[in-house]
Amino acid sequence: MAEMSLRQLEVLVAVVETGSFTEAGKRLYLAQSTISGHIRELENALGVRLFRREAKKNVRLTSSGRGVYRYAKDILARCKKLESEMEFNEDRELLIGASTVPSHALIPAWLTAFSKENPDCCCRLLAGDSTRTLQKLLDNEIQLAFVGQTIHRSSLESVAVAEDRLVLITENSERFRRLKQDGVPGSQLLSEPLILREEGSGTLKRIEEYLEELNVDVLSMRVRARMELSRAIIASVRRGMGVSIISNLLVEEDVRRGTILQFELEDRPLSRKFFMLRDRKEAPTALAEAFWNFVLTHSQEDLNLQETPQTSV
Repeated sequence: MAEMSLRQLEVLVAVVETGSFTEAGKRLYLAQSTISGHIRELENALGVRLFRREAKKNVRLTSSGRGVYRYAKDILARCKKLESEMEFNEDRELLIGASTVPSHALIPAWLTAFSKENPDCCCRLLAGDSTRTLQKLLDNEIQLAFVGQTIHRSSLESVAVAEDRLVLITENSERFRRLKQDGVPGSQLLSEPLILREEGSGTLKRIEEYLEELNVDVLSMRVRARMELSRAIIASVRRGMGVSIISNLLVEEDVRRGTILQFELEDRPLSRKFFMLRDRKEAPTALAEAFWNFVLTHSQEDLNLQETPQTSV
């Protein structure tokens, strides 16, 4: 490929539009000798003459020069548009990553309210399990992460923004309705066929911690399936495939409709927190900073949380 630069194309366009090397130098704040040097290098790179130098004050394009000029104008216009769009996107695009529960039960409400205050905002939400979401943050693919687990990295800033509890759900059958009426806790139903989340899920990690507290080995349980999608788990439970431990935030509507039953695991709710994280090493955009502060304010107001100090994780 010919060794040419955008600067050489810019000089060519300036010479054509001003009509002289001298005026082109004034426009670009370059010496006339520098202008001449750029044109000579461009001619050498392309192997053609660009101007008929019949008079110093009257430069005219050759036929090849006219073609190069048209391409140069187009290339410079496209570069300017690219630069403008990148600046525009950085100012208005909010890149968020979230694990299953936040992406379904928390982020939509926050984004809806935030977009009303920031109508030019364009948000991109990438959903995945907690492990993958945190990795995207570390790889600078997202600006903010919302997950149900944390990792020990001094480079990450973290704050708790929501609290949830895990519950056991079953199909709405006569047998389980009777057990619920008798006040049977969910912990006594763990011998039932079980549907679990996939590896890497913050929910699964909390479940495993809970079972460890009960001295129950997951491998000894009747795990019937592992599923990535929470809605698939809920649908499978509803159809009688098994029971599952899942976020209360995800099943509130289903329980209210009576399509499934919900059991508290213990007398004391099995709770967990969701965290908002960002990379300390990356300077936040104005939009990311605004959403960070927005969530801090609204998570405390809407979810009635006590303010949690920001910590490194």
